[in-house]
Amino acid sequence: MKIAVKTKVTKEIDVKYICMNVGPRYWEDGDINGEEDISYEEQEKGAKPRMPMAIENPDSRRKDENYRFALKIDAETGKIVGWPEGIEADIHYKVCDDGTYWLEDAEGNKIHEIDSYVPELWDFYDDSYGDYIIMTVEGNGHVKEWYDEGTLKSRIDSFLEEEGF
Repeated sequence: MKIAVKTKVTKEIDVKYICMNVGPRYWEDGDINGEEDISYEEQEKGAKPRMPMAIENPDSRRKDENYRFALKIDAETGKIVGWPEGIEADIHYKVCDDGTYWLEDAEGNKIHEIDSYVPELWDFYDDSYGDYIIMTVEGNGHVKEWYDEGTLKSRIDSFLEEEGF
């Protein structure tokens, strides 16, 4: 007799990168080397943000949505891939429900991806309320608030349980 059963299989995965692509509501909520980024008025006119890792948004319908913020962080080191040397940033972006978050292996294969509010994995201060990306990037591209190994593992485990919208 065949019986359909639902089982939970545990397998070990090697998470190399933690990634996101979000739409900051106000670029001016980020400081680059101590200087505020573009104002909302500039943003509405289609100005390009000065924040590193700002990418063009091909799906933009309005000028204030022309750019997105995309990060790929090395899970082991907490260093942002491609961050320009010598650039420091304080980031406090309200993104609400405008984000895609995923994990990658060393070959760049996506392990888990969700469209969601800001997940706990990206809540470095434990007070983002699912709405904010808050972090400090040091001049070498390292996220100042990066997790110790135990906290990172716990947050990744939690992220893998999330389904998003």
